[in-house]
Amino acid sequence: MAHAVRHILPLLILLSGCGFTGEGAFPSLKPRPGELPRELPRELAAPDAGSPPSLSPEERTGLAADLARHEQALAKARQDIRAAGEALAPAIRAASGSPIGSEAWSVAQLQLSRFDQARAPLGEMSSRMGDLRLMVDSLAEADPDRLRVQALARDLESLQQSSAATAAAATKALSRS
Repeated sequence: MAHAVRHILPLLILLSGCGFTGEGAFPSLKPRPGELPRELPRELAAPDAGSPPSLSPEERTGLAADLARHEQALAKARQDIRAAGEALAPAIRAASGSPIGSEAWSVAQLQLSRFDQARAPLGEMSSRMGDLRLMVDSLAEADPDRLRVQALARDLESLQQSSAATAAAATKALSRS
């Protein structure tokens, strides 16, 4: 017990001084001077509030490199999807009317799998587009960087939709075979 009192006593002494203001009372709950309403409202403005938002030269250089990389990746994905789609279409026609599990059906399934593999990079590219959109979101509507990101996003979305429709149609055709 004496051991515990020895450790607690210094804490109690410290805590007893926390509420002491020198006036013999607890601290006032009255508003402090900075909390009182002013006659004139304060106006706070961000630095450079009058100038239109823009990217630094380093950010523009990085964005240009990212866009070039994304545009190249989208072009490659479009080429791969087109090639896989050209192989898929005749395989689906050949499997039409074939029973599930037949050789023609299996070949069509294999081609559909290759088509889906060609589409796979689109999901990753779509997630990376979110970062680019955020980077240019505060720029003016007519800013060339913003327009380039928006055009790339539209192209990507269009390719995603058309390839998803092709895959869904092929899946439906193979499920009826």
